[in-house]
Amino acid sequence: MTQFVTLGAEDLQPLEQIEAAIALDPLYLDKAPYPIATKSKLRRWLVRDDAPRERQMDDAELYAEIADAYDKVKLALSDPGVEGKDKAAVLKSLSELLTKLVALREKQLGVREQARFQKTVIEVLEEVLEPHQRTLFIEKLGHVQ
Repeated sequence: MTQFVTLGAEDLQPLEQIEAAIALDPLYLDKAPYPIATKSKLRRWLVRDDAPRERQMDDAELYAEIADAYDKVKLALSDPGVEGKDKAAVLKSLSELLTKLVALREKQLGVREQARFQKTVIEVLEEVLEPHQRTLFIEKLGHVQ
């Protein structure tokens, strides 16, 4: 049987207050006297990234899309009413589609890895550097080409 921690609305009030303070001042957590580990957790819980995101396919969805496209092409190629030049065009389109799907997947994986790396670097910076040192470090990175 699962045991749940007792949690009431009054227990969430400090988090709601911090969330409201962050909305008014995005640097609130940088200035706050909380331990670094606490600041990191609060950022994960309360700081939102409202940027629109592309829908990301997982491997199973990608494979299903490829299989579906392949089945449709196979069906079109087996149709006796499709002429030779049309079959060649369908095969060419299929190869282009598969190439694009693979390229999109490679890009998606690269973006995900880069985001994970950036998150790790930021967490380490939060633990090791003071706010003014982080700012200086980030400014120096901006000058690297």
